[in-house]
Amino acid sequence: MVGRKKYVTVKEIAEYLQVTKQTISNWINSGKLKADRLPSGRIRVLLSDFLSFLIKNNLHVDKKFFGLKVTKVVVIDDDESVLQVLKTFFLSTFPDCDVEYMNDPIEGLLKIGEIRPDVVILDIKMERMNGIDVCRRILGNENLSNVKIIVISGYIDEYKDELDKLNIYGRLSKPFRYLELENLLRPIIFDARLINS
Repeated sequence: MVGRKKYVTVKEIAEYLQVTKQTISNWINSGKLKADRLPSGRIRVLLSDFLSFLIKNNLHVDKKFFGLKVTKVVVIDDDESVLQVLKTFFLSTFPDCDVEYMNDPIEGLLKIGEIRPDVVILDIKMERMNGIDVCRRILGNENLSNVKIIVISGYIDEYKDELDKLNIYGRLSKPFRYLELENLLRPIIFDARLINS
């Protein structure tokens, strides 16, 4: 783990990526990986430049290595098959996220109040309370003002006017593709402000 270091060495990068130091040197020499050469001839890479390189090249980012805040997510959908699809998505795409899966919107709201997640992903049509009302409750709570809401539903068009009135981060129609959700989540999960200084 790098902790609060600002720089990483070629050796540390090679170990992280499980490639040779020569491969890292080739990336630096070709301009793919930004680096500083010290008067002694040694090379060092800013931690933020290494992180940018990983993200740009869709390589795994170990949040502990970079001292990144773990993104907390609450998923609410009363359809167990959708919850299973989203579990598979997070395990394969963003395994470092701390995700809570709820099949009841009221229990989901309680969980949101308890853990104050960074992201809430929810359906619109659910038993006991619809997703629009859940969004209103989240948006009406000043303690949850930083929560990003993503609605995934087969009823996006039907509820378009109501959704347009809400300040939600994103919406996807079911069925959705993993890449669509990944593109919505990536800027939140790898927000540069989440790097501990």
